[in-house]
Amino acid sequence: MNKLLQKIVLTTLASSACLLPLATSPVLANPAENTYPHPTVDRYSEDHLPTYIRTSEYCETNRTRFSGVWTRRGHTPVYDAVWTDYNGDKYYGTVQVVENHDGLLTLTYRAGHNTGYYRVRYDTRDSISGTWRADNGSLWGSLTAAVDL
Repeated sequence: MNKLLQKIVLTTLASSACLLPLATSPVLANPAENTYPHPTVDRYSEDHLPTYIRTSEYCETNRTRFSGVWTRRGHTPVYDAVWTDYNGDKYYGTVQVVENHDGLLTLTYRAGHNTGYYRVRYDTRDSISGTWRADNGSLWGSLTAAVDL
């Protein structure tokens, strides 16, 4: 197991820190209890997805803040993500758009053993906000983000 993966696993096990979910601000911080939908290739418009997203996230469960940088893989709905927690530790994973309907996006994330989903909306052409939740329900929060098309 490489050292980065060991660090992610150990950190995840050692602390129940709010590592990933891209949950951010102005919306209610506890998203709907529904699980995210299965990916549907024809539901997103790849021409309208941002190429780069910078997030500011808040974990309601642990009352901590963290940030993220998501970089889109070519013209796919998949983003390579790096989250930085309040201690400066970095966590790597992926985020995938599974639904894009009139500016309302549902995304799934995976980082180490953590998985979950985001529900976000475009506030303006340059920003999004929404909530996130871990699949196991133990972590949730909110996010705001600046986007570059």
